[in-house]
Amino acid sequence: MFPTLCSALGAYYLAGGNPPRTGNRHQALSVAPYNVYPTSDGHVAIICIRDNHWHRLLEAMGRKDLENDARFVDMAARAANMESTDMVVEEWTQTQTKEDVFRICQEHDVICAPVQSLDDVVNDPHLLERGALTKVSHP
Repeated sequence: MFPTLCSALGAYYLAGGNPPRTGNRHQALSVAPYNVYPTSDGHVAIICIRDNHWHRLLEAMGRKDLENDARFVDMAARAANMESTDMVVEEWTQTQTKEDVFRICQEHDVICAPVQSLDDVVNDPHLLERGALTKVSHP
């Protein structure tokens, strides 16, 4: 079994079968924010596994005013208010480029990655330099 599928087994057994679809959100809908968010030029994935990640994200977004908001005070509250949590993050990400969101999150130790298009991937200098992508002639 692929190791990446193992985390889905918990949701499977808790649901007594196939769990409901959650899109890009956490499988158990118990972690927030944990989603893909639009930016001015694409999308980014942002995941706050611990409360300190959330506090650092609030600082990165310039939203320290939400630190004591009951809807976001801890992981359970953010998960219960997932729509509001996602809205707060999205309001910020959509005003930034995906590279700016990535850079700012990195500076604040928040888990984030830009979502790459296929064009981004096939032209990625690092992947090309490492030989991960190779052009071949096909008859």
